Amino acid sequence: MSVLVADVASTAQFVKQGRLRMLAVTSGQRIEGWKQVETVAETLPGFDMVGWMALVAPAGTPPSIVNRMNAELDKALRDKEAADKIHNVGPVTDGAGTPAQLGEFLAAEHRQWAQITKEIGVLPE
Repeated sequence: MSVLVADVASTAQFVKQGRLRMLAVTSGQRIEGWKQVETVAETLPGFDMVGWMALVAPAGTPPSIVNRMNAELDKALRDKEAADKIHNVGPVTDGAGTPAQLGEFLAAEHRQWAQITKEIGVLPE
């Protein structure tokens, strides 16, 4: 048996065609459009590993530009038609949040994965 851990967006078409079978999603909760697929957390409580994307700008970008980009991205992600299209391939969209929230999220992700890699002994090559 071959197993692959991959994002829903890149595998959804193959699942819909019956060429792959989705066994579980790694997010803590079932995802929209794929409610029939269990989560890993339903077998291993507390498991929650999600991929994410962020739009960033070079350091020193004026706050007015960052805020405008953020507002436009948030508007696009909250558009019902766009959100429906995105959900059809798997990703969850909750809007863009704020630049400060992204900074906090990135710091938390760094802490979490630094701890996990330390615990399991992953070393840089």
